Amino acid sequence: MKKIKEAFPYLATLVALEMVIFFLVYFFHSLIFKDFPITESLAKGVYAIFWRVISLQIFIQIILMFSLALFKRYKALLFLLIAVTGSLIISISIVYSPTLIPKLLSLPNKQEIGEGAALILSIIIAWLFITHFKLFNNSYGAKNT
Repeated sequence: MKKIKEAFPYLATLVALEMVIFFLVYFFHSLIFKDFPITESLAKGVYAIFWRVISLQIFIQIILMFSLALFKRYKALLFLLIAVTGSLIISISIVYSPTLIPKLLSLPNKQEIGEGAALILSIIIAWLFITHFKLFNNSYGAKNT
């Protein structure tokens, strides 16, 4: 429990930032490739976040990310990518048909970015943002000032 408590500020910030970036990825993809329809792009971004809540993906992702704290691997990008991709596969298998997994993990195109690609891109950008700006310089909480 102590390890999870130590990892909580880092992982909570990472998940919140990742959700914002996930929305922005969908918003800007729709905005750029659909001739700048702002309301449609906003709706697409909100729908993408809503889909993650309804499919239980975000909750499974949070559980898997916090389980990484037990092994002190919650700051490693590779393990975060495995947790995020695993949460997508688990949520698809539970809520939908496992036959949708290849569609959701496909490469993006002009029509659709794909949940898997957006999810991986958003976690990488959030992780890079946190590590670049050194929001958490040690494994035991917020940055010392």
